[in-house]
Amino acid sequence: MDTWVYTFPTSGRDPTSIIHEKNPSVSIEKKVKMEDFEDYDVMDPIYRMGWGGILEFESDICYTQPVIDWISTLQRHGDGASLALTGIVSGKQYTLTHDKIRQMFGVDTGIRGEPGRAYEYPDESYLEPSNLETQDWIDRLQELFFLPPDTFKYTSSGKADLKPQAKVLWGVGVWNIFPREAGYESKFRVRDISILYGLISGRVAISYAHLVMLNLWATYESAYRSSIPHGYLLSTFLHNEGAIDMDMEAHRINIELRTLTQQDIPNLVFSLEPPFHIKDWQNRTFVADFEPEERQIVEREKAERVRRRDGVQEQEQEILNLKKSDHLVENAQLVFEATR
Repeated sequence: MDTWVYTFPTSGRDPTSIIHEKNPSVSIEKKVKMEDFEDYDVMDPIYRMGWGGILEFESDICYTQPVIDWISTLQRHGDGASLALTGIVSGKQYTLTHDKIRQMFGVDTGIRGEPGRAYEYPDESYLEPSNLETQDWIDRLQELFFLPPDTFKYTSSGKADLKPQAKVLWGVGVWNIFPREAGYESKFRVRDISILYGLISGRVAISYAHLVMLNLWATYESAYRSSIPHGYLLSTFLHNEGAIDMDMEAHRINIELRTLTQQDIPNLVFSLEPPFHIKDWQNRTFVADFEPEERQIVEREKAERVRRRDGVQEQEQEILNLKKSDHLVENAQLVFEATR
């Protein structure tokens, strides 16, 4: 999987700041090209959990230096659902909360079919348990892997035996859910298993906003981290809060480099016609399976997403046509003036 991060000089920064001294990079989230995955319903656990916004987040601007300044000065307040993070940009404090993340990303919107169910705010003991021999851990492995738990090895060979749906969701996760250090996008971690298990099984309704907060705080606490996650989200947050000045440099990212496609998920074959399915390198197959009532809900949600996406594309084309029209008028005026 290709890496796309920005690295920039930190000369003149606070010499006591570990984050500044490490000359960090800022990793960006990727928008998922849903046309590549929609027919397979492979992303449905994300929609079912109310996290759909992470697949459709629209941004192409990263304010790298303000992001570094903010995260290098973090303070943590509260815990669980009340957790908040405060950092400083240009001498002013800006506080990130769960609610602000939900509003920006359109996440934690409710669990499908369970309107009264509350989100959970796990700590590190759930995400990265110290005892990997419990029945709970074995359940997580059996949900995600073809290998029997007693043969599972915590290596890249274990990742090769992820079930196809888990592999696709893991491919989304390394950019948008449990982002990696630059250069470590192919590495598999214990917390990946915990989060994917919660998503696919539906047994643990983890708050996405809370995962973001934990990711950011872990970045601040670790002296070994050389990259900052959630570059788009933090840039949008700081822009919304009024922390971005006109003279601050904005990095724009080419759409091909910020889009996740089928080609970014290796060693899987996606069928081209019904019944739509996904096979891995050993012909082990994923086919979406829903109860009839849930299938109706899934199809309605999908139709609404396609309608909304087509509407956005139509608006973008209209804007492009207007720009072309204005350009033609300007050229015609120039030709007219030149021939007078």
